[in-house]
Amino acid sequence: MLKNLNLAIIHIKNRTYNSIINKTPYKALTDKKPQIGYIKIIGLLAYILVPKETRKSSKLSKKGNKGILLGFESANNFLIYIPNENKVISTKNVIIKEDLIR
Repeated sequence: MLKNLNLAIIHIKNRTYNSIINKTPYKALTDKKPQIGYIKIIGLLAYILVPKETRKSSKLSKKGNKGILLGFESANNFLIYIPNENKVISTKNVIIKEDLIR
């Protein structure tokens, strides 16, 4: 879990301005402006969609699991820690509750 958190910090740091090179490290390497609209606060509550294939057939079964946002694997994949199962998964199907901190 700590490894994923370190990777998230590095991911964010590579997309922030560096005064020594007068650009972001990402832009220095790729010559493209980094997209940062997907970056969220690490540690937020997140809900992960449970696929229909693995859900119980009941109409009242859970459609999502609670988790904690740990970081980003790419622009559209989030790393989520699921405390009930004690594991980290990478998923696109996530709702991040940013309104709970305001």
